[in-house]
Amino acid sequence: MNKTKKLLLFILAVVTVCSLSAVIPASEVSAASKPKKIACSMKPSMNGITVKWKKQTVSYYLIYKKEFKVKSYYAINPAPFSSYRKVKKVSGNKSSWTDRNVRQNHYYDYVVRGYKKTNGKARLVCSSYVKGSTSYQCAGLQTPELIDGGSGENFANSKNKLYLYVQCPDGVMPSGVEVFRKAKGGSGYKLVKAKKAERGRFEGGKTYVDASVQPGAAYTYKVRTYAKVNGKKKYSAYSNRITLSARNFTGQYSVKAVTPAGKTSEFVIRMVSSRYNGDLTIESGFGYDGPVYTARAGKKDYGSKPVSLESWSKDNRTWQAVPKSGITIAAGETVYLKFRFVSGSSYFGAGSGNDSTIGFRYDKASYVGSAAFGTTDLTIDLKEGKATAFPDYDN
Repeated sequence: MNKTKKLLLFILAVVTVCSLSAVIPASEVSAASKPKKIACSMKPSMNGITVKWKKQTVSYYLIYKKEFKVKSYYAINPAPFSSYRKVKKVSGNKSSWTDRNVRQNHYYDYVVRGYKKTNGKARLVCSSYVKGSTSYQCAGLQTPELIDGGSGENFANSKNKLYLYVQCPDGVMPSGVEVFRKAKGGSGYKLVKAKKAERGRFEGGKTYVDASVQPGAAYTYKVRTYAKVNGKKKYSAYSNRITLSARNFTGQYSVKAVTPAGKTSEFVIRMVSSRYNGDLTIESGFGYDGPVYTARAGKKDYGSKPVSLESWSKDNRTWQAVPKSGITIAAGETVYLKFRFVSGSSYFGAGSGNDSTIGFRYDKASYVGSAAFGTTDLTIDLKEGKATAFPDYDN
């Protein structure tokens, strides 16, 4: 073997040995390179956001920042680490840093990464970044979100009181809230003396009640919060606007059977709406679970039979078909409603006996009173001569 061949074999052997010595099991590689997860928190002030973390054994920290350019925090989604930019390097002895380069009502998230120097080389040993999860905070006063607070979950609006829930989960917690309203047809917003409906401090949100409304009137509201800084009030931006009506939370009606008791294929009732009701819309046809007519007289139980609203009249003489969108019964209005049994004929009690009720069971009826949402449970009790349209928050 000549010298050239011996030299080539030697070089190949050296390269092979070095390559084998550099191979490390995959489990050891991941364990060595995987940084420790640490938690960090954000505390807002009027002119900054302080990032805090538990001090680690590191040489220094790098802090990364992400600004979310959104109008509402509902639009914030988890962001990849590559979208964060490095903004600060702090000593390993630190456990907090305050960012003053922020704008009020803008949302920010931060990632803290700790590095340890060994033999002049820095190694990442801990990080607060969590893939698929994003925290956020805003400096100053967050723009409040205004929600109908009298939906029936905790408070119920009425013809005399309207409830407003002011929500600010982020930013500096406000010292107080100012409520502005504009009456329907009015020229502008006026500050009203709304009072707290709940005790305690403002912690993310608070309910306020306007007890100076006129029964039957409709109002549009907006609010702003404030914080006291050096004895002076600093205000947030104005909230969104909502419109509420000072009407009966549950629609109230007087009802009476026009068709006499007996077996029939259709029957007529008269329905009179209270002057402080909202609008009640009733559609034709039979829905998923209503309407049904239930009759019981003594020991005789006629059961619950599907019915459909076929036509309506204002005077019980001139009748009109129910349009696809349904008919709307306004406050103080009197209407006559003609129902037909879906399957042939059946017994109609006309308000006599133990039970004579038409139940809509959250279908084919919608009442819009003082609450902004909720599926309507309309019950027409001919025996009692009363009907109620209840907007159920939970349905």
